[in-house]
Amino acid sequence: PMMTDPEGNLLWPDLNKSLLPSVARLRNETVASHPVCKFITDTKWSLFARRHFLLWQAVFQSTLLAFLLGFCILDHGNEPTMGAMIVGFQSLACLLAFVSMGLIGHRVWVQWSRGQTLPRQ
Repeated sequence: PMMTDPEGNLLWPDLNKSLLPSVARLRNETVASHPVCKFITDTKWSLFARRHFLLWQAVFQSTLLAFLLGFCILDHGNEPTMGAMIVGFQSLACLLAFVSMGLIGHRVWVQWSRGQTLPRQ
């Protein structure tokens, strides 16, 4: 939910002009380590970013595990019964990689279409 003033106008229509990006552009460690900035950062992390970050980490770790099992570890065995398992892990690794690329591409498109990736002035 976006914060608005009493007339209904967005308080920060441009994300680059909101508080935390402005503090980051100052490059002043004293301002950035102020308790209010830490509180805002921690609150935003716990409300919005932590779950998203952990989900992406789980996807990337699963992709890595499937890749390692399918292409590196199990692929060296000569047992004929391992063939289906190897192909399964290889297919899972490829599927997860393509899904990740699609989701990242979608996120980039959404941010670009909202004007959030404009070059800095």
